[in-house]
Amino acid sequence: MTPPRVGLLVDTDVTSPDGVDVGAFTRHVVDMGVLAEEAGFDGVFFPDRHMRATTLAPSQVVNAAAVAARTSRVDVGSYCSVLPLYNPMEFAESWAAIDQLSGGRAVVAVGAGYNEDYLRFYGVGKEGYRKRFVEAGQILRRAWSERRPWSYEGEIFTFRDVCLLPGPVREGGPPIWVAGQGPWAVRHAAGTGDGYAGDPFPITPESWRERVETVRDGAARRGAPAPEVVLMRHVYLTDDAGECDAVIEEVCLPQFRFYEAAGLLRGRLPDGVAVDMDIARDTVIVGDAERCAERLAAFTRDYEATYLILKIMRPARLTRAAELEMVTALGEKVLPEVGR
Repeated sequence: MTPPRVGLLVDTDVTSPDGVDVGAFTRHVVDMGVLAEEAGFDGVFFPDRHMRATTLAPSQVVNAAAVAARTSRVDVGSYCSVLPLYNPMEFAESWAAIDQLSGGRAVVAVGAGYNEDYLRFYGVGKEGYRKRFVEAGQILRRAWSERRPWSYEGEIFTFRDVCLLPGPVREGGPPIWVAGQGPWAVRHAAGTGDGYAGDPFPITPESWRERVETVRDGAARRGAPAPEVVLMRHVYLTDDAGECDAVIEEVCLPQFRFYEAAGLLRGRLPDGVAVDMDIARDTVIVGDAERCAERLAAFTRDYEATYLILKIMRPARLTRAAELEMVTALGEKVLPEVGR
């Protein structure tokens, strides 16, 4: 089996914003992305979060541009962008600029989203947001491909005689990975995506592979290359076996139960199965270097992932210095053990 590429999702949240220097934290976010390249990761990615008291470095574009300017090898991308929030031409222009700045290393993962607070923050109504997502994706493709003025007329967006100048480095623009676990999102990924992007929440290998098969079949029918299969997992490297469950209970289990209560895990676990510690343990990568390497290899095999994106768990006791040390340790002790 071909070894997966491995990226790092840099968390832009803090446990508590009280007394935190926002500028210093933003610099830490960027430094962490730069360090990921030095440690041997293949990509650096940033989430899309808004109007959350704990999100102190919310701008994907600023974070990605800063890392692009200080690196030379890694993919630099969003994971993922809530596309209905944005004017698609502005989005296309921003990521074309990052593609230029990075020398052709930009990647965008896009999703329709679900958070009504984000829609309210951007003044976007919930009605028709899926249509906004579809049309915006079509416009990105046109903007990144056309080198002469073109027009678009949809139900949501209309553009007359526009041309994105300068365009991206890569012909056709950055790869677009489509995120989402529901049937509609999977069908959309099958019909349009360069990759299929998963989230870090519980899902059985069988449920995941059904989605992947649909996306691969769709790509084959439209004559597209095999899509990237992108799986995201939480990770925490520690030699203290007693720390493992404590970190899962503090960081991941509450998140998993929140999304379960919101109905966002339907169709991912067997009927009647509720999230518990056993499921949480099966969903994350936690332990010493040997254990983390084993788990990384297992997710690659069982979920047929071609690209794994790791998000370091951030319990309250984890200092910024310790987090940076963990990035280096993952690169030195874990990534080489999975054939990287």
